[in-house]
Amino acid sequence: MATLTGIVAGSACTITETDLQGADAVVITPNDGTDLRTGRVIVPGTASPVVAIDVTNWFLTGSIEVTKVFAGDAGAIDKFGKDPAVSFEFTLACLRGGVHVIIPLGNARIVTALSPVASYGGLPSGARCTLTETATGGATSSRVTDSLGNTIVGGTFIVAVTVPTDLTALDAGDQPQAPLQVANTFLFAEVSATKTVSGPTPTSVERFQLTIGCALDGRTILPQEPTSRRLSAGETVTWTQLAAGASCTVTETDARGATKTDTLVTAAALGAQPIRTPGISASLPPLRPVGSGPANHVEFINLYTLAYTGRPLESSLVLVPFGLILVGGVLVTTAYARRRVRR
Repeated sequence: MATLTGIVAGSACTITETDLQGADAVVITPNDGTDLRTGRVIVPGTASPVVAIDVTNWFLTGSIEVTKVFAGDAGAIDKFGKDPAVSFEFTLACLRGGVHVIIPLGNARIVTALSPVASYGGLPSGARCTLTETATGGATSSRVTDSLGNTIVGGTFIVAVTVPTDLTALDAGDQPQAPLQVANTFLFAEVSATKTVSGPTPTSVERFQLTIGCALDGRTILPQEPTSRRLSAGETVTWTQLAAGASCTVTETDARGATKTDTLVTAAALGAQPIRTPGISASLPPLRPVGSGPANHVEFINLYTLAYTGRPLESSLVLVPFGLILVGGVLVTTAYARRRVRR
């Protein structure tokens, strides 16, 4: 509040606000009823020496709705994106005049496929806001779009609030802004595994067992087929309807007595050579979508130094030939000694 003194009684005065300090509009009363931005008064006589003038600044705000939408393979969307247990998080950050805006109810919103709409209100006019998706549910990609599906570069927009020509129509409520969408893409991926045998070929067939385990965004996902598969030497098994971007490990859970097992994983980079590693488990790079680049593939190489008969090789069986050789040597030595004594 400010008081101006020394004004001659009967003077006709106009009052304006030359610096709105970021306000969108100002209304000054009393006024002439036409231009509400300019106050008009007649300074009274000594009987009523003070006249009150109200200067009201309006800071207008907007609101925006953000909706979760999906793209990609229909089956993958249903399996991985629209799972009721999967949640997504939007985060909105705004600046106005270089100052961070405090957003009512906070910056973050959680949505699901069953409750896909998030609302933000109290966004000041002229604020520059950036919307990001900070939890994507394991989607292959995520982008902010307008209602027509056009990408909003960087997820950045300006809160554009309209000041009405008729200032009597000023409203303290939020003005709805053009809605936004956040589109998540979910795609199917496959994993194949081949069995190779080096050395004497086992007599049993279709006895090796491989087991796959996969996770997407921290949750277990399952293929269309059983997780454990049996196959024989030279065969390949494939697990389908896995998620692109998932992390998977394939383990040989029954090596049928192999002396050693190596794995050969197809590298992530196009044209890169597969990497051979000792061990019964292979961790694959994040799965590539079906038809995108090299296949997600691992080869299990079993080495046998002796023919396999259907049972795990035991050390006692391996030592039998060496025992026979040792006994034979003793017998030969004994016979030779007897011949020397007889002479």
